[in-house]
Amino acid sequence: TETLAGQFDRVLAVLESWGYVRDWELLPSGRLLARLNTECDLVVAEALRNGLLDGLDAAALSTIVSCFVYQRRGPDGDEPMPPKLPQPRMTRG
Repeated sequence: TETLAGQFDRVLAVLESWGYVRDWELLPSGRLLARLNTECDLVVAEALRNGLLDGLDAAALSTIVSCFVYQRRGPDGDEPMPPKLPQPRMTRG
């Protein structure tokens, strides 16, 4: 059976192992994570922490960030759109 306490313990274990929390205290990366308010907040925090967004100009940064917050609407809103990235650097893995 799934309990809220069990789910919380698992989330806390992940945050501790990734360096966001230690002994019930937020570490600097945890304070960054606490300020993010998207469904992809951990992905964004990891991208910031690992420097994956460093060096992008304003257009490229807004493009990447919009991927985490954009919700397509309309009759074909459930169908994915192909990405259009403004810089070739952004397509490399």
